[in-house]
Amino acid sequence: MNAAAKRNDLNATEHWFQVALTKGVKPDAAMLQTLLTTVVHHGDEVAASRWYHTAKKRSVQLSSSSVGSVAIAAARKGQLEFARSIVEDGYQQMGLEFDLRTYIALAQESSKQGLLNETQSWQKLAKKHGLPEDIAFYDAVLTACAKSPYVKASHRLAVETFERAQQAPVKLRLTTFNAMINAVGREGLRLAERWFAKTIEAGLRPDRVTFTIMVSVAAKHRDLQSAEGWFRAAQDAGIKADVVMYSALLDAAAKTGKPDLADEWFKELLAQGLIPDTVAYTTLMEAHARAGEMTRARGYFAEMESFEQLQKPTVESYSAIINGYARLGNLESAAKWFGDMERKGLTLGIASGHVCLPIQMPDAPNTTPDSLQTDVGIGEKPQTPP
Repeated sequence: MNAAAKRNDLNATEHWFQVALTKGVKPDAAMLQTLLTTVVHHGDEVAASRWYHTAKKRSVQLSSSSVGSVAIAAARKGQLEFARSIVEDGYQQMGLEFDLRTYIALAQESSKQGLLNETQSWQKLAKKHGLPEDIAFYDAVLTACAKSPYVKASHRLAVETFERAQQAPVKLRLTTFNAMINAVGREGLRLAERWFAKTIEAGLRPDRVTFTIMVSVAAKHRDLQSAEGWFRAAQDAGIKADVVMYSALLDAAAKTGKPDLADEWFKELLAQGLIPDTVAYTTLMEAHARAGEMTRARGYFAEMESFEQLQKPTVESYSAIINGYARLGNLESAAKWFGDMERKGLTLGIASGHVCLPIQMPDAPNTTPDSLQTDVGIGEKPQTPP
């Protein structure tokens, strides 16, 4: 069974678990964890729930660590309803006591998907189950605020969350301020700059992540001069830029229609001995595709594909090319690249934040709700290319 799980062979893993049951072998918690983790990895929430309850009926001895690990794996795959059901069932029906790290990990996985209500609910559940406050929960909520599509409402919630953290028996840390800068930065670069100043006033020293966020915020607001200024400020502070910070700078060049400048920054990245990642290449492709320079955009795509150290092209990589051709009205080439993307097993989703344009997309609504009472889609609101 373990061998099948290592191969990620769901059918074989289920088969051997079923054999154990029919032979009268009583599976232990480790076997159940192996099975459920494999099922969760394949995205089959229904099957995971079925096997979980089958194991309970068969009196399989479950542990808080095994159930917690499966819940975290499920949350990572977006199966949050299943994750919550087994944690609550384990606590209420089996008397399992999960440690604080489990609830924090579940809150963090929810926050990465921009699910504010879900992130907050894990903090509340931990408190309900008698666990102490932890600053990691507040960091997670602030991270979720930065990913919510409702900018104004999430900004208000971020400020409220930070104020609650100040009053709670927890110690604010640099990650808290970083998350706050990222959350409020969507409302404007000056807001982010004020929170950068507050970070220093709190006696904390901004790190590479802090400066990368500032470069990224400037890029989002198409302020190339400020993006470059924050990049240089990081260097003046003795912080060596990594690929992520360079990618934020490339994004600023792309968003302001400066593909040649993006090339220059990319060359500097290479000169620093850094290995570009898929995000850096995709941002370069976006810069040239936005300028209608499809030959150069395709050249970077080919270069990325030939780079063995990189992961394969992503949906975002293909979207940069597809959108570029669509803007030029070359729907035939856009359709070919779209077809190639599908043949590679990649599917376009709202979560990607990119819109492929061989098809006409409806206009997004202009209204923003005043509250965030329901969870929304993963990531930021998709932007329609110009």
